[in-house]
Amino acid sequence: MQRIVRLTPVASGHEQELFVRYKSALMAVIHGAFGWDEAFQRERFETCYERDWFYWIEINGSRIGYICYWSKASEMHVSLLIVDDAERG
Repeated sequence: MQRIVRLTPVASGHEQELFVRYKSALMAVIHGAFGWDEAFQRERFETCYERDWFYWIEINGSRIGYICYWSKASEMHVSLLIVDDAERG
């Protein structure tokens, strides 16, 4: 079966869902390295990444995570790549 991957801009109003997915994917790693401070992580998430950098990753119409990136004419920087647990191999 052919897999069709599409990136769709995240509409305003989905900030909480983005953070929940961020926390689910990264909390164990961050907690192990530095300790998880909920207020600090939420503030960092809200201030370090610009709204228009977020795109849903959809495969065959199903949302499986998101990518947060910015680009210039000669470069692309991926800040976050969050993929749902069920989709990780």
